[in-house]
Amino acid sequence: MLFSVIPIMGYRAILILGYPYHYEPYGFLGGKKYNVSMPDGKFYKGLLVLPLYEGALNNISGYAEFSDIFEINENEVNNFDKDFPYKEKQYQKSQDKYEASCIMLDE
Repeated sequence: MLFSVIPIMGYRAILILGYPYHYEPYGFLGGKKYNVSMPDGKFYKGLLVLPLYEGALNNISGYAEFSDIFEINENEVNNFDKDFPYKEKQYQKSQDKYEASCIMLDE
């Protein structure tokens, strides 16, 4: 049986920043495997890619460009938080682990 695969809504892959050990079990792999880097041209372990269909990233290379929507400031955060019951903000050690995985080079 012969059939063709149609990209989902025109997208070929999902790109995220995260912990590799959380996302690899779901099929995400480092961007280096697919020749997808960050804008600085480097491959980081925290940049994870999931092709949406077989061969979706064949002959593709480039860099991830994240939306400006993720660029927020403290005032925007505080205004958003006003819509919810007060909860003290706390530092979690996992924040350091996340930052480390996002900046660790995949060499």
